[in-house]
Amino acid sequence: GGPIRSQSGITSSFGRYLVLNVDLASMRREAAALPHYQKASLVLGDATAIPLQDGSVDFVVANALLEHIMPPTHRPQFVREVSRVARKGYFISAPNYWFPLEPHYYLPFFQFLPESFKRWLSQRVRMGWMYKESYVPVSLPTKRELRRLFPGANITGLSFSHTISETIIAWQRFEQE
Repeated sequence: GGPIRSQSGITSSFGRYLVLNVDLASMRREAAALPHYQKASLVLGDATAIPLQDGSVDFVVANALLEHIMPPTHRPQFVREVSRVARKGYFISAPNYWFPLEPHYYLPFFQFLPESFKRWLSQRVRMGWMYKESYVPVSLPTKRELRRLFPGANITGLSFSHTISETIIAWQRFEQE
């Protein structure tokens, strides 16, 4: 549900768009609640195996998704799928691993802790938007990883704090023939 809501500001720029999610029930709840979904087609599927034909969409926009695709085996498959279905280009953004505040758990430096300690702590304390006892692994990417995953892309950061980029972005517009 969350990633769909965050895209509402950009969807007004598109005539028609697809929303891909692994959880159809949450997509339907969001679609019923928000008027901007009138132009959306809901597609049930996994971003590492997108159920669309080659070049079937103009642009792929993925905001705050990459950190939920666990490396190292699944992220390259996601990149292949993005490149396969996008006809004109893509825009992939994710929270920056090196920014001090982890945005899912709202804790400073949480991303640097061992997984076992994160899991232990989540059993005892509610953190951020995560409920107590509902730890979900999150693996924030770095710019270096984006450069490796998207070798032809422009890699940049976005910073509202004017220090370390809170968000990192890989984007590419394909040459039109």
